[in-house]
Amino acid sequence: MASVAKRMRAEFEETAVVNHRGGKGASREDIVRDFVARYLPRNAEATGRGEIITADEQVSRECDIMIVDRSTPPLMDSRDFRIVPAECVHGVVEVKSRLDGRELLDACEKIQAVKSLPKTAYGPPPDGNLRQGHYYGRTYSYTPTAGIIFAFDSIDLEKLATQFGDWIVGKDPSLVPDSIWVLGKGQLLWADPGSRNLKTRPDHGADLVVIQADPDQGNLLYLASQISILLSYSWMPPLALQDYASFGSDGTEVFRYRPGRPAGS
Repeated sequence: MASVAKRMRAEFEETAVVNHRGGKGASREDIVRDFVARYLPRNAEATGRGEIITADEQVSRECDIMIVDRSTPPLMDSRDFRIVPAECVHGVVEVKSRLDGRELLDACEKIQAVKSLPKTAYGPPPDGNLRQGHYYGRTYSYTPTAGIIFAFDSIDLEKLATQFGDWIVGKDPSLVPDSIWVLGKGQLLWADPGSRNLKTRPDHGADLVVIQADPDQGNLLYLASQISILLSYSWMPPLALQDYASFGSDGTEVFRYRPGRPAGS
């Protein structure tokens, strides 16, 4: 993992020659996406940039990396962009070159907006057994969307944690980022109050913990394990795709025929 970190750092520095801001950002997102994709469980896949839509026609801002269920239908799936139903999104990753107060606020608000998107277009399970899971201190009939921030560099981690803590005050745990990672520097994670028991997702009363990376080993091994643990428990009921295409939305009914009955009856 130390060699992987060096390679990611070198690839990041190579992107400095890209003059177009959007192209530079996309190149750096690709570096992180390739790493995340390598360590996802088989129920999920990492995609590049795209938007998330809901059955009630809400649309997210552009997401850097989306982690989606492998059963996701190809509503729009091009080489550079993808549109995904909210129900199929297990998580998002926001990528930053350098994480400071302004960039932290931007990433937090984007993740909060994505986590707020409703997931309503589910059908009944084939076996009739409704599955449930416990996240963020409450029970869900689906897996809520996770949110991760990844940066290649940052301001001092303790200062970053203080700013993050100020932003969190008064917010529902389900709407805040689940973790923040700075390559080779450290990470911000959650723990049970007063203990060393780290958590993959926050809940009410959880402590925010700053962990400094080992200068020789870095923190990519820990990130890979956290991603695997977080996504291993992700699942979704059958997608009710018809909720995205309500009857008659593509045209106007002009005739109806009922076989075996006289016309007009």
